[in-house]
Amino acid sequence: VEFPPGVDSVALFHQLLEEQICLTPGTLYSPSGRYRNALRLSCCYPFNARYTLALARLGARACEMSGLPPGIAQDG
Repeated sequence: VEFPPGVDSVALFHQLLEEQICLTPGTLYSPSGRYRNALRLSCCYPFNARYTLALARLGARACEMSGLPPGIAQDG
């Protein structure tokens, strides 16, 4: 998942870990530290209400970082 440049996936990782939500920052997949505004989501478990809530929290935190209101998609 790629976010607008103002969203820091490493900071998201630390914030959401406090809420027992784990994600993988994009920088883990780049030796040069690129993709700081991206992350990978795991799809290895059945999708349920717990994951729906976690994705909603992820989206809310990303919106806070980007300055965009929740629920607004930006093309580009």
